[in-house]
Amino acid sequence: MRHLAALLTFVAVIAAFPPHATAGDVEDIKAQMQDVLVAWSNGDVEAIASTVDPHRTEFGIKGVLSEKYNKQAIQAWFDNGLKVNLTWRHLDVKVYGKTAVLTGYLSGIIVHAQPVGGVDDTTLRYSSVHVKKNGQWKTVHVHISPL
Repeated sequence: MRHLAALLTFVAVIAAFPPHATAGDVEDIKAQMQDVLVAWSNGDVEAIASTVDPHRTEFGIKGVLSEKYNKQAIQAWFDNGLKVNLTWRHLDVKVYGKTAVLTGYLSGIIVHAQPVGGVDDTTLRYSSVHVKKNGQWKTVHVHISPL
């Protein structure tokens, strides 16, 4: 009976205190996401793709579920005039072992690709899930919605 009580106590302690992030994980994710914004501003599809898990899902600005990151489609947007100039506000990261949740707001200007066209001065809600794979943080899910 004492062994069972000790085992249950051990399990309760482990459940209450999940594995901690390694030093710098929060800062690494924030820096990576800042680099992603720079890549969007520069039309650097390769830099964007390097941070994304190939099976990433997304609820985009229009609320539509995208089930795979499409590098060719994003390149086509840039080729057809997409311009992005956004900044982070209230960026927060919570790390749970090898998984992290990022929340924040994106504010700025988006010049939409043709044939849609148009310019939006916008603020967007942004949340994403990241998983650490082989020492690198990869985005596995994104949710963006207008404020």
